[in-house]
Amino acid sequence: MKNIIRALLLTFIIYHVSIIDNCRSQWNIQTSWTTAILEDMQFINSKTGWICGSGIILKTTNGGTNWFTQTHPATNKTLDDIYVVDSNVAYCVGYWETILKTTNGG
Repeated sequence: MKNIIRALLLTFIIYHVSIIDNCRSQWNIQTSWTTAILEDMQFINSKTGWICGSGIILKTTNGGTNWFTQTHPATNKTLDDIYVVDSNVAYCVGYWETILKTTNGG
């Protein structure tokens, strides 16, 4: 009986370790090439997304391989949240009554 329990336990552990390894292998390290503190991120599909943070908004159109700085008037403000409606409209909010909106994708 002990051998059956050990075999089942060992099978259970091996199975779950292989699941964890498979999940981990789906993640790739991406870099934003900025030293700014990044607070929030939202993607509208597998390729296009935005990140906001300490005075910065970045956009990618290739799944995070490259990030491009978006011009905006609140470069000295901390931007905490970004909400993307579609490929053109996005809102970004932050401290000190900061609300930004783009209607052309940034």
